[in-house]
Amino acid sequence: MEEERLRLANEFLVEVEKLLDREGAEPEELHLLVRPLAAALRDVLRVAASAG
Repeated sequence: MEEERLRLANEFLVEVEKLLDREGAEPEELHLLVRPLAAALRDVLRVAASAG
């Protein structure tokens, strides 16, 4: 479960970075990726906190 959360967080991060590197990225596109990225980050922080 933790590995899956980390993998998803990494995938979203890669997608956001690609979008940011692309000229002409629309705010709507960013919004669609930022929300799941925030959720993934929340999960990663939970995993880190539980690991101590």
